[in-house]
Amino acid sequence: MSKFITLSSAFLLVVFQFAAPLALAESARIGVIAPLTGDAAGWGETFKSAYKLHQDDAAARGLSSIQVLWEDDQATPTNTIAAFRKLAAQDVLLVVTLSAAPSNAVAPLAEQLKIPLVAVSVDPQASRGRKWVVNFWLTPEAGAHALAGEVRRKGYHRVARVSTMHEGILAVNHAFDKEIGAELEMLLDQEFAPDVRDFRTVVARIKALRGLDALGIFMMPGQSGLCAKQLRAAGVTAPFFTNAAASTKGETTAAQGALAGVSYYDSTVDPSFLLRFQQKFPGVSSFGAAIAYDLFNMISMTPGSQPLTRDEMNLYLHNIKDYSGASGTFSATSDGTFTLPATIKTLP
Repeated sequence: MSKFITLSSAFLLVVFQFAAPLALAESARIGVIAPLTGDAAGWGETFKSAYKLHQDDAAARGLSSIQVLWEDDQATPTNTIAAFRKLAAQDVLLVVTLSAAPSNAVAPLAEQLKIPLVAVSVDPQASRGRKWVVNFWLTPEAGAHALAGEVRRKGYHRVARVSTMHEGILAVNHAFDKEIGAELEMLLDQEFAPDVRDFRTVVARIKALRGLDALGIFMMPGQSGLCAKQLRAAGVTAPFFTNAAASTKGETTAAQGALAGVSYYDSTVDPSFLLRFQQKFPGVSSFGAAIAYDLFNMISMTPGSQPLTRDEMNLYLHNIKDYSGASGTFSATSDGTFTLPATIKTLP
């Protein structure tokens, strides 16, 4: 039995401390498959920035940081599969994927090859029933619970919703309906393919609604800002509520002010971390930055024998408990998800 497996839970609790990597393996290489170009490139930029901050913190402590091999998939599942196979051939310790569709596409392959996969995705499908996959993002239930609380607080009863046909977004919608659906009258619920950019048909229908209290916009990068802009340009005045994808620089720019003051759900972020990130990377979206930073730190802090095997890394990821990081305090669960806390924020 390896040293890692025999570690006591007390030792693990000592190791998992915010921004204090203790056991960085110089030879460790991981793969990160992210959208570095295309509509979702802002998310990839955020992850790269969080990794740079992780490197700086490690260097300040005289430690080595993990080596990351970056692959661009443009958030397209076929590209993700090709990138995963390329990384697998390079003997990486684990692979990180971003977004639901790319993560779900490679999860069976990770399970087959027994390569630890960290799916940074709101849809828990990637890790469901699998031993080699964890899902490191807000669960649909956590995001929906925060959003439902905001809807109740503002007294909305008659609402409409426009969404992208995307696994993660629809999972949150389902959780939201389950929690608060009986309290609301859904006047319109329209879904769009991810490549749609012209929303004028549904805009006209929304404008014709009577007694609309608020409109939920739950879309992928490249859509949220444009949809909000087209709604406001048509004279729709109902307040919006949305998801964290709308907070990225590309979406707020495309919205041209239409998303200002809008409430959205997101992961919690330590204020001191957020200040450091924004000061070091002005203009880079902080969406997902704290989660990315925590992820790189967690991977670097693996206790036990060095270098780790894939089996040891997989066991480590599935047994993280009470980790205190930039995203709050959280633990791994038995179904491969994490108890990351959610909160409501307001777009400037």
